[in-house]
Amino acid sequence: MNSANKAVAKVLTESGITYDEIVKTERNAEGNVTSLCVDTVKINILQSGITLAVSEITAENETFVISIPLGTFLGSEYTNGYGPRVKFNAQLTSGTVVTFSNEFREAGLNQVIHRIVFNIETSGRLVMLGKTDALTVTTSAVVAETVIVGVLPEALTNVIGSPSELAGIINDYGAVID
Repeated sequence: MNSANKAVAKVLTESGITYDEIVKTERNAEGNVTSLCVDTVKINILQSGITLAVSEITAENETFVISIPLGTFLGSEYTNGYGPRVKFNAQLTSGTVVTFSNEFREAGLNQVIHRIVFNIETSGRLVMLGKTDALTVTTSAVVAETVIVGVLPEALTNVIGSPSELAGIINDYGAVID
């Protein structure tokens, strides 16, 4: 996961791409947001850059040495983690898949948070002493985020409860009755 975080930070810093370059905000004549258009070319450039950066970082650490206390091999909870350390050579082979998603979350009255999130999954095998173990690490990184503020209504209706009980609990805030 540390490799993925380093890769995202590196690619975002080097690219210098901002939210406004990734997402074009369409507005109507009154200036209200009507749509968001994601620049998929820029997203794909970031996506491939992150994939390559993760691969480079994991390749730098492909082989390494692990030292495990001898007591750990005895299988007793009393000796686990104790004793002289035994060193082993290990090798990590991996591949990375980066996907992106758009998230929209409520942020308040007529406010929405828009996020572009890269989901990073690195799968691989740890090879040590002729044995292999599969491992998968997933993480996500928010690469762009903004709050979209809509027009506030002149009146607000707050409905609480199930439809059968609605008649007695509908409250109108700011509604003008003619």
